Amino acid sequence: MGVLTRLIIGGDEFVILLEGISGIEKAIQITERILKDFQTPLILNDSEVVISTSIGIVLEVV
Repeated sequence: MGVLTRLIIGGDEFVILLEGISGIEKAIQITERILKDFQTPLILNDSEVVISTSIGIVLEVV
């Protein structure tokens, strides 16, 4: 994989820019890994917190 850049665009919104990936299959694989990681609950102040996420994929902007 090439360069990974994270950009925060709002309080709860961010962009992950992946450069040099091989195609849609790799983009989907990375997306599925991110979604799986967000399914793990967090413990904050003795409370379990679950985060919901949504992801969009753009392969190329012309």
